Amino acid sequence: MPNAFLHRLASHCRALRRSGQCATVALMASLSILPSIFPTLTFAQAGSRPAQYFESPQTFYHSLNGSAPGQSGLRGTMEPLAPVDVLALAPSSRYLLWVELEQGRLDVMENLGDAGIVIRKRIPVSIGKQGIGKRTEGDKKTPIGIYRVQQFLQDNELDDFYGIGAWPLDYPNAFDKLQSRTGHGIWLHGLPKAEEQRPFLTSEGCVIFDNISLAALTDEIGTGATLLLSPAATTAQPAAGVGSMGERVGVAQQ
Repeated sequence: MPNAFLHRLASHCRALRRSGQCATVALMASLSILPSIFPTLTFAQAGSRPAQYFESPQTFYHSLNGSAPGQSGLRGTMEPLAPVDVLALAPSSRYLLWVELEQGRLDVMENLGDAGIVIRKRIPVSIGKQGIGKRTEGDKKTPIGIYRVQQFLQDNELDDFYGIGAWPLDYPNAFDKLQSRTGHGIWLHGLPKAEEQRPFLTSEGCVIFDNISLAALTDEIGTGATLLLSPAATTAQPAAGVGSMGERVGVAQQ
């Protein structure tokens, strides 16, 4: 760690102690200067590491190591699982895309019917400069909700800024309009070809990830695919709790 950083951190802490603030506040305030010192490293998400692949349902279940209710980890039979907030998926819906916004990752989930819904890929992403919960045009936030992929735009249809491809979403959808939310142009897209990674909070509201992962997703993401933009991480429940009455998915709408 650079000496200049250590010096600034120590000075910051001394100033806070003199002002009588508690140690917790001092630590949090000290950490807040990290992005100005390591702007491309501290919060790098999109492209910061390769996508994680689960080659089989068993690989995914074993990765949980028994953390889900009713599971026995690596020992014993794994009960089929599904995300807690999924109310139902149509049998024709093979993939569900779930972006855990606060964790900065895109989960590509495969619908295996009676065998559950499993994560097959987990990809680091970057989001809006001002975080999540988009409400107005130009607020630089990524929306929360359930969206549909409208089309796929190929490399030759895009500026380099969007990488090798992009999936425009239907924001604002009917629910957003009822909430008087404004804005447009929320996409799932790649990185400029000369860039390998981006900071976590970097976009105008889009979800961004690396071009290698994007190229590998073109078979999984089709027009009409469901994309959930959720503020929280996914948790699992026994797949028996997921119905099959049409194509409905649930996520906290804010």
